[in-house]
Amino acid sequence: MDPTDISILKCLRENSRDSLGKISEELNISKATVSRRLSKMEDEGIISGYSMETNPAKLGLMKALVGLQVTGTAVNNVVEELKKYPEVESVMRTFGDHSLVLNIYTTSVDSLYE
Repeated sequence: MDPTDISILKCLRENSRDSLGKISEELNISKATVSRRLSKMEDEGIISGYSMETNPAKLGLMKALVGLQVTGTAVNNVVEELKKYPEVESVMRTFGDHSLVLNIYTTSVDSLYE
């Protein structure tokens, strides 16, 4: 990777939907160069995918981070069960006060406690 590759990645981090043309204009390089470098970074696994973000409030949802302390060796089982809930966006293992942190989308604080 060189400074041009890093600049391309920075553009994509800001907006993964930017066109090759926009990136090439911003970096003052050709579309073909951007395309070739993106393909190479994808082939090498540097870029593993493109994603989008949604605005939970526009969907009538609020996002909550919930920390859980799970004792014993049942952490894997708890993680698998939590992933079954559609409200749970992600489950992350952590070190410290909580063994798990959940990203949850919910319609209200009351529904979070359910």
